[in-house]
Amino acid sequence: MPKGASSATARQRPGAATFARLTPYLRGIIYGLRMADYGVQDIIKEVEKADGAPPSRSAVLRSLALSDRMGGLAWDGVVPSAGGRPQKTSDALDKAMLRLVWNQMMWGYLPSFSNACVLH
Repeated sequence: MPKGASSATARQRPGAATFARLTPYLRGIIYGLRMADYGVQDIIKEVEKADGAPPSRSAVLRSLALSDRMGGLAWDGVVPSAGGRPQKTSDALDKAMLRLVWNQMMWGYLPSFSNACVLH
């Protein structure tokens, strides 16, 4: 298993599909192994996902195709359409914070955006 990947083991039957994603680090490992002339089956044997399962053949092929499409060595491994970090605050808290900031601006405690953008 490459360093930096989790050593957690999958708690399911062997060969069952898992839904752990390939991290940007593991995508880089896959691309590097391919550059070192490893075949897809050899890459599957070397790489381990965060849940301890090997990546599927299609995941390795998709990762290689994506890295070629995104610029090869210049790519940082991040997929722009993959979403992102889960939201840590609830929608209600976000709404309350927005209301607080808006009220502070209305009562003059914070500078308004229109005053901050005035050129002198």
